[in-house]
Amino acid sequence: MSVFGRHSSTLSVFLRASEGWRSLRSDVASILRARRNRRSVRRLETFDDHELADIGLRRDDLRAALAMGPLGDPSDHLVEAARRRRVRIRRA
Repeated sequence: MSVFGRHSSTLSVFLRASEGWRSLRSDVASILRARRNRRSVRRLETFDDHELADIGLRRDDLRAALAMGPLGDPSDHLVEAARRRRVRIRRA
């Protein structure tokens, strides 16, 4: 067996393991980001209805975003809700 054959096999194993760790690290980062965004949405619950309307949201948007579950990122839902509302206002 050549030197390259033995090393390429070891390199292949290392690269697969590295890819697994990269994927795990990405998943953990996503979960932590969603958790941080969930706390931010909880802070938005302290806004009154006029303040929420100023940023294009309603209280039911917050409830729906938080109902996504502990691993879901509520910020995605809120961005989409505000965007849809902006589009409707422009069309009117």
